[in-house]
Amino acid sequence: MPKASLVQKKDYDSCPEGFSEVPLTTKKWKTEYAGYGKVVYRQNMIFMEPKKARTPQSTHASLVLSKFDINSENFDIVVDYKNETALRKQNPNPWEVFWLFFNYVPGVNNVKTTNYVVAKPNGIEVGRAAGLTDQAFIKTTESPQAKFDEWHRLRVHKTDGALKIYFNEEFVFDIPANQIFTVKGKLGLYSEDASVVVKRICLNSDIQLRH
Repeated sequence: MPKASLVQKKDYDSCPEGFSEVPLTTKKWKTEYAGYGKVVYRQNMIFMEPKKARTPQSTHASLVLSKFDINSENFDIVVDYKNETALRKQNPNPWEVFWLFFNYVPGVNNVKTTNYVVAKPNGIEVGRAAGLTDQAFIKTTESPQAKFDEWHRLRVHKTDGALKIYFNEEFVFDIPANQIFTVKGKLGLYSEDASVVVKRICLNSDIQLRH
């Protein structure tokens, strides 16, 4: 889809043309864990606020998974969200923001495989994660940067053997699709040590909405 078709108001009031909005309700989403804090479904939005980190060594996160799968080949996902507040008040880490997981395959005791993209205050990162702690960085860039208390639009588009990342309607970079997990799996909305609001998920017609 041409990038021009994604032009919207900066507060992102609707899905891009050709996309369908997925209800942000418990009919389509499930809270896996709230990080000793809370996950609230209200007014067709999802609010995530894990417990505040009281020490430099502590960390808390929330995870919401879709009850449907996306396919392993071509898909196009748009997420409108806001990082409201850093919950670590002293020296928050740049990765303590909203993350989007895709092609997420759950396992026993949170031993999962997933791809991820995270827009941080110091740039964009795409990678893979497996098990409890294994993580592989695939590509990073220092800009654009995600600011707190602003609405952002993140787009992940997989097609023709490439994964393309857009942020706030601007193309960021692409990577060969063979560098990510290419399996059918779920979407994951993840917040690490930050209060986050997700107000819209938009999927194109190739997405499989299957329980």
